Amino acid sequence: MKYYIHAQGALDSVIDQDGLEFSSQDQAVAEIVTSLSEIVGEMKARGEPVPLDRVDIVNAEGNLIRTLSVTDFVSNDGEKRPR
Repeated sequence: MKYYIHAQGALDSVIDQDGLEFSSQDQAVAEIVTSLSEIVGEMKARGEPVPLDRVDIVNAEGNLIRTLSVTDFVSNDGEKRPR
């Protein structure tokens, strides 16, 4: 099934028009959480601001599956939080 990743920031948003194929909702959430955690962790480690506030995972029918807050992924000192 196809899932879409919509990124929301304070100044901008990006609506995924293409989507990604995953075998299940659980797989989609797990892989997106892992990827977002790595991206945010790397940006924080380099001292770069993270331009996103949240990511919405939406299924092919347009239903919101999960909202991920970027602050959930990294502590204030830049260390990755365990998931």
